[in-house]
Amino acid sequence: MPYLLSLFLKIFVFVFSFVKKDGITLVFSDTSLAYSNLSCIQNTLDLRKIPYKVCKNNKSLSTLFLLLKSKIILLDQSNFFLSHLKLKSDSIVIQLWHGGGLYKKVAFDICTNAQDFKRAKRIHKNTRFVNISDEKLKADYARMFNVKESQILSFGLPRLDRFFQIHSTKNKQEFLQKYPALKGKKIYLYAPTFRESRKRREGEILLDVPKINRTFDDKVIIVRSHPSLKLANQDFINVSYEPLEWILSISDALISDYSSIIFDFAFFHRPILLYVPDLEDYLASNRPLYRTPEELVGRENVAYTQEELILAMQQETSHCLWEEYMESCKGDSSAKVVDFMLKLL
Repeated sequence: MPYLLSLFLKIFVFVFSFVKKDGITLVFSDTSLAYSNLSCIQNTLDLRKIPYKVCKNNKSLSTLFLLLKSKIILLDQSNFFLSHLKLKSDSIVIQLWHGGGLYKKVAFDICTNAQDFKRAKRIHKNTRFVNISDEKLKADYARMFNVKESQILSFGLPRLDRFFQIHSTKNKQEFLQKYPALKGKKIYLYAPTFRESRKRREGEILLDVPKINRTFDDKVIIVRSHPSLKLANQDFINVSYEPLEWILSISDALISDYSSIIFDFAFFHRPILLYVPDLEDYLASNRPLYRTPEELVGRENVAYTQEELILAMQQETSHCLWEEYMESCKGDSSAKVVDFMLKLL
């Protein structure tokens, strides 16, 4: 960071150190609405008539002022200001990490050298608490964010509260009214993860969806892109802008790769297939994994080619990912997070 900007931030932190911190601030990034953890907390605060403020995850002075005045700061990703200034101890940052379970390595666990560690420390140094999907994962996330296990909150993911109110049959009827050509077909949702390469960021996917759809009369693949991407090809049904819980509820099976969406979908105890033709390249150019695809869903549900995927779609089985990675999600996660915050105020 340029010296003058660093000095400017330090001066602001010093000045605001004499200001009493109060209130709750929710920091929304461009993808927060898609991840919806913060939105669920916002809804709970509204229902209880608890005051709070909202700011965008940007570099504006208004955002800086609000962060420096807040007692509690909730976010679901990193933030520019929180990555470049050190808050005083009377400010509390709670990370509502957007991914459940344990699949792709993140934060300090992807550091391979001193420079990586320094960068991770800069980004996460203000994190006081991290909320996760299962108490069994506390040690993993404590290491991941370089904090003590006592700083890991296993309240479950707020967005999954909505899943407990889902009416899958009703949702499926509504979906088929919208897409009547799919009536009588088994619906597979293809939801690949974000990839760092430019071509993948621009929305090119690895699966030839139209070709596979032509293979089956009784099955169809629909597609949901990662929140950070826009699909380039529209030669298939694109459900990227539908509510996540709604589109998961109508899907009979899920096809993904390295995305934590598999843990959300595990709520329904339906088949999950992992299509990973680029596994070696992904590990080399993106990030390592805590679990291999086969460890998560079994070899019979992992495909390395489109031919293997077609075969897997005819013999898929279900797995107990929910019980292994998501047991803290019981429908009351938002309430637990809000109750915890109120104790800190």
